[in-house]
Amino acid sequence: MTEVEKCAEELARSIEKSPERQRLEEAKKRIDGNEELRNQIDNFRRDSYLSQNTTNYQNELEVMQNLFNEHQKVHMNRDAAEYLDAELSYCRMLQKICLRILAISDLQLDNLEDAIKVSE
Repeated sequence: MTEVEKCAEELARSIEKSPERQRLEEAKKRIDGNEELRNQIDNFRRDSYLSQNTTNYQNELEVMQNLFNEHQKVHMNRDAAEYLDAELSYCRMLQKICLRILAISDLQLDNLEDAIKVSE
């Protein structure tokens, strides 16, 4: 096993033990078994993702208003709100790790920046 592979394994173990991951796992336990709540959360997650990654909406304002309303409805449930907040924290941690690795990758992607969108 190379040094990089060893470090990758250590990073994976650190991620699994991180407070962000532990918080997400605890939040998952609280919504497990509630199929209706799980579906509501997943629908919101899907709609949120699509609104951020699709550009051909005919009525963007209406889409954003519907997403806001859906956000309000889902977040009325404390367990759903905690799950979504924990998931966001976990994803942000993973994003920072990926951005750090990409920063030293030297892949020469400058000519592809119109096709690659990375938000910080």
